[in-house]
Amino acid sequence: MATPAAQEGTTPAAAAPFRVFFIPFFVPSHIIPTVDLARQFAARGVHSTVLLTPANAALARPTVDRAARSGLPIRVLTYPFPAAEAGLPEGQESLATVSPSDEEKVYHATSLVRAAHERILREHRPDAVVADFWMTDMATDQLRIPRVTFHCLGVFSLSVMGALTNSRAHEQLATADGDDGKPFVVPGLPDPVEMVKSELPVFLRRGDYLAGNIDRLRKAQLEGFGDAFNSFYEMEPGYADLYGRGYCRRAWFVGPLSLCYGEDEEAALAERGGGNTSSDRCVGWLDTQPRASVVFVCFGSWTRFSREQLREIALGLESSGRPFLWPVREEEEWLPEGFEEEEWLP
Repeated sequence: MATPAAQEGTTPAAAAPFRVFFIPFFVPSHIIPTVDLARQFAARGVHSTVLLTPANAALARPTVDRAARSGLPIRVLTYPFPAAEAGLPEGQESLATVSPSDEEKVYHATSLVRAAHERILREHRPDAVVADFWMTDMATDQLRIPRVTFHCLGVFSLSVMGALTNSRAHEQLATADGDDGKPFVVPGLPDPVEMVKSELPVFLRRGDYLAGNIDRLRKAQLEGFGDAFNSFYEMEPGYADLYGRGYCRRAWFVGPLSLCYGEDEEAALAERGGGNTSSDRCVGWLDTQPRASVVFVCFGSWTRFSREQLREIALGLESSGRPFLWPVREEEEWLPEGFEEEEWLP
């Protein structure tokens, strides 16, 4: 039997769209894949909003604006970065733009923005939140908003960090001079993995803000709805199973997100991360090289190396005899002799 509304020739109101807010950490290597993930949600009809501070929003706007012009329900919503409270100059809102001595201030900003996140979530009441691991400590539980933790890393490295955080195996080594180079076995992994102290993440080597808050962040992560990873199960099945069993409630492997752009989306792919003036130059150089001949070297925008380490990497690449593309911050002060003659595309 027809309903009264149908009898009158009207149609039922359309269901409200499902709305998800995405909250990345303050570094390009986390912002870019988070925007990619939001774009994939939007392509499936989910109204996607990426929360960013003003300077970091510049990384996302080209991708988001192009997707929105194509009809996808995606947008950027900005909130203030607490520069003054964190002790940073205005406009310095990312690990990629601050000096190593100021990195701690960017980490501290993750706590300072909690009030802004809560205000936005209370005002907009999204149906779900996808937050970077370093942004998981927020009021989603009190607001009854499901939260998924998004990891930009592969599951192997996350499993190693989880095992180290739980076991503190590195802390059991003696502190005598030279012990930074003494190997130790990371326990509880599917394969034997040895490390030395000097290979540990900075937050595990010294007592910084992240080290002091890792337990709180892990607790917030485990209280969430589940975890999504920028990886795929077939690449690291043993570690995917391990992490799914012991380090999260549910696991979804959604990567690599950079491959979600189709062959007809080269312009969109080039705009990821805001684009840069070197893009055309890099692509033009790559087009001159034989297929599958170039070594691409990238350690992410979070990683910092000493000049000695950078020099050794450069010498190793030179010794390989292969053409390579290596994004670096600065090269003049540590380049090996003769490298000034090479074609560098930083």
